[in-house]
Amino acid sequence: MLVGTLRGSLFAISSHYCGNYVVQALISSAKTSDQMNQIWEELGPKMKELLELGKTGVVASILAACHRLETYCLESSQALAAALSSDSESPHSIVAHIFFLERYLRERSYWTWPLAEKMSVLGCLMLQSIFQYPHVC
Repeated sequence: MLVGTLRGSLFAISSHYCGNYVVQALISSAKTSDQMNQIWEELGPKMKELLELGKTGVVASILAACHRLETYCLESSQALAAALSSDSESPHSIVAHIFFLERYLRERSYWTWPLAEKMSVLGCLMLQSIFQYPHVC
């Protein structure tokens, strides 16, 4: 199904308000590095766009699959850091951006560290996946 039917359309389906759940399930069910290669080729370079579209679940699924299949760990962490970094802020602020992911994505240009605000569940799941990557990543 991944090779035949969905090849070349994963980003379009991921961008759909309901289709993104199908892509999350597909990513979560990937069992081989070849399957992850195809998923990464189509979605890895689009990680920033997925976050901007509010498809954080797709990004979280990619990070978890990279960890589970032990592939693209470095590339996925670099792509996430690039998507959430700001020229005016320290690279150390990326973790804070992930903790408060939805708010950061909404208020990117004037984001400040929120006080007494709920942390992002998906952001915490993303960090959990990334912290399980090998240290070099």
